[in-house]
Amino acid sequence: MLRDGICIPRWTPVNESVLHLQQQEALMRIYQGWDGPISAGLLGGWAMEPISVAALLCIISQMKPMSIVECGSGASSVWMARALAKANGGVITSLEHDQEFCASLSAVLSDGKLEDRAKVLWAPLIEQEIDGQVYAWYDLSKFAVKEIDLLVVDGPPGKLGPTARFPALPILIGALRQGAFIVVDDIDRKDERVMVRRWLHRHPSIEPVCPIGPRTRLLRVGSK
Repeated sequence: MLRDGICIPRWTPVNESVLHLQQQEALMRIYQGWDGPISAGLLGGWAMEPISVAALLCIISQMKPMSIVECGSGASSVWMARALAKANGGVITSLEHDQEFCASLSAVLSDGKLEDRAKVLWAPLIEQEIDGQVYAWYDLSKFAVKEIDLLVVDGPPGKLGPTARFPALPILIGALRQGAFIVVDDIDRKDERVMVRRWLHRHPSIEPVCPIGPRTRLLRVGSK
């Protein structure tokens, strides 16, 4: 489907056998032309499924975003940094609460010569109150939030509490430019579905677009 001149790889539900083939095909597309070690793009497993990552890279290659903010870092950070480099886009800033993992991922990006395209920011989780509810979310006191073209919400860990990732939009909505995309992973979980419903109610400018994977949903910032 087309949105703002960008061809969005819409995903539609399929049976398990077809889904398995789709995941394998997506993985092959992701690694096509990859000249680094396979381990650099894995980091212990896929936090986001190959279908979703392939769709995300397709979107980045077309929109050439100047600023991506990712809540939660991992393999997707490496792939998005590489996509930005290929598209001559901007920079991805990944928020990571685990200081040790932050250092490890920074080393991977440096080894892949992607440090100019990606920054992994150690952002410890602190108590933040939104709509009368307290959440453990990233400390952004050392992060100057600029205009965001693409927001990826894949952290902090859901085990922290109900709708643990809810603060992402209330806190960052002011930095999202009109027409920016929001990628929400783990939408198969009840908490993430509730989170998105609350977002849409709280922020009328947010528009649902479509699924881009079995567990990943795409939203867009309309007129504020």
